Amino acid sequence: MVSHFRDRATALTVVVLSAHFDHHGDDAAGKPPSAKEASAAIVMERARRALEHADSVVVTGDMSTFGDRGGACYAALRAGAAGAFVDVRDAPGCVEVDAGRGGSSWQGWPSNAWSRTSVPDAPNRYDQVFVSAGVTVLRTSVPEERFPAAAPASASASASGDNVACLYASDHLPIVTDLRLPRGAAWRAAWRAKLESRTGDALFLLLLGAAAYVWRRARK
Repeated sequence: MVSHFRDRATALTVVVLSAHFDHHGDDAAGKPPSAKEASAAIVMERARRALEHADSVVVTGDMSTFGDRGGACYAALRAGAAGAFVDVRDAPGCVEVDAGRGGSSWQGWPSNAWSRTSVPDAPNRYDQVFVSAGVTVLRTSVPEERFPAAAPASASASASGDNVACLYASDHLPIVTDLRLPRGAAWRAAWRAKLESRTGDALFLLLLGAAAYVWRRARK
């Protein structure tokens, strides 16, 4: 999905690309390319094209990056970014906040063989967020949020430390990222024009004052 946004006050334009990659196939580095790597190349190519006419671009979604930074899909995302996009975790000055999960966004249901319950030591970051150069990443986190189950524990429930059955809203947890977007090109052009206009007005008033001073001196 591709969404286009424009700030009415600043004329800033932002394009957000959200994708859900195929979850089938191995993510080991060096293996033959799969649908996930092809998807990564396509999404990043579209993101680079969007950056040609937008001030900022954000790429996010369930990328099925089973190996996170060490996997083939993540490598394809980095390659497709071609230096124009950066993982929010790697952005200069970004603070990674541990909100109970570290950077792990995958939970899965206990019945799933690859759930966090079954494989707790796996990288478990199946979702990613990339931003274009110029976007300031203030902080990013994956909040640990569970909700009391209305019914007894089931396959989609997880037992908390006090043995109360709790439910996750999804088999994935959200990646929350605070961004500071740069001023838009249209905003900068408008302020430049306004500044030039005010500079011209100030120069005119200065010349007018100087002429009045010379005229008064000449009359004495």
